[in-house]
Amino acid sequence: MDNYLVNDVKEWKWCKTIILSLPVFAIGYIATYIGFKTMTANPECSEQEMELFFLYCSPNVALMTLAFFLVIRKVRVKSKRMILMLENITKCGLGIYMIHYFIVGLGYAIADALAIPVFLRIPVTAVIVFVICWVFVSACYKFAPKYSKWIFG
Repeated sequence: MDNYLVNDVKEWKWCKTIILSLPVFAIGYIATYIGFKTMTANPECSEQEMELFFLYCSPNVALMTLAFFLVIRKVRVKSKRMILMLENITKCGLGIYMIHYFIVGLGYAIADALAIPVFLRIPVTAVIVFVICWVFVSACYKFAPKYSKWIFG
């Protein structure tokens, strides 16, 4: 799908991109929120059922990803500092993905301790987990680049 979006879908003006992306993202987010809330309300819910609405192949995640992609592809980065930061995120991407599962519980506990409203807890947790994982993987690359390349790709 990403190949199709990159090569066959022409970029729109900012206004059209935002007008189309916001409802698409909102629909995906609402489906995720309602689904997750429904699952957490069931005391007999298994771990697999709990994560059902966060799977990468689920329609709600695909909608949010599509909306995010349409907006992000319009962004043009000119700041050298930002370019270096994005290069580092790209380099650390596989490592971030590999360790994020171990940090999700900690990220949620931090968001819970900060008394983040329930409807914002998931995105705040995602940001917390991303930052922790990025800092960890980036530090590994900095202090042990040879081993990090083998561990994180």
